[in-house]
Amino acid sequence: MGFILAEEAIEKFLLSVPIIVPFANVVTNIFVGTLTGIAIAMAMYWLDEMGKSKSQLRYEAISRLVAEKLPAIIKEREELELLIDENHKSRLEIIELSLSGFEEAVSSRNKKGIFRFLNKIHKLQKGRELEVKDIKDVKAILEQPNRTWKLKW
Repeated sequence: MGFILAEEAIEKFLLSVPIIVPFANVVTNIFVGTLTGIAIAMAMYWLDEMGKSKSQLRYEAISRLVAEKLPAIIKEREELELLIDENHKSRLEIIELSLSGFEEAVSSRNKKGIFRFLNKIHKLQKGRELEVKDIKDVKAILEQPNRTWKLKW
């Protein structure tokens, strides 16, 4: 709307100058085109500067956040790595002791010892004790009425 009014004002001014009257339309178009170009260039410059400002603000906010949080995250990661290493070593020791105990129980034909060490290994691996402890447990499982297995007691 503003450029239309500017175009009309420029054209009226140029029509008032007798020498320019034959070229008034061309000169008006040149002026309006020039003004439009300058306005677009200024608008693009402003948008570009605003975009840089927002990007800069985001960059600074992220940098502050990283500076605040990163040391605590690194410390927590180091603590977790130590806990994982300790847990891993402990689990390896338990497995080694259980396997050697199992081997000893097998060589001495100690059924309760065999079960105890297998149960320790299973509990370490699965987080729970063995469900089948002896032949009675096997029989109870095989006699369940809603089973889908083909094996029967």
